[in-house]
Amino acid sequence: MLLYLEDHGPVQQSELVRFLGPDRSTVSVTLGAMERAGLIARSPSETHRRAMLVRLTATGRDLCPRTRQVWAELEDRAFGGLTTAQRGELAAALAAVRDALDRK
Repeated sequence: MLLYLEDHGPVQQSELVRFLGPDRSTVSVTLGAMERAGLIARSPSETHRRAMLVRLTATGRDLCPRTRQVWAELEDRAFGGLTTAQRGELAAALAAVRDALDRK
């Protein structure tokens, strides 16, 4: 969520729900914890009366470079031994699983 906010700037909370998945309550709980930790701030939208905007705080923004570094290290450990073709096959297989789950 930190990296999404860094890449997209302040967004409506509903956009984060669409990005992360259909479980609105999990996103709300996560945002609450991040807000208490001082990583994000939520405020009412000036253009949409019922919408809440979510933005990074300076603390959250400062954490993004390290988060990207850790993510890259994890990705390399998990997938570094795969060929490009194997990565493509894995991505396709995972997309098929995701799509099957979305069909319910």
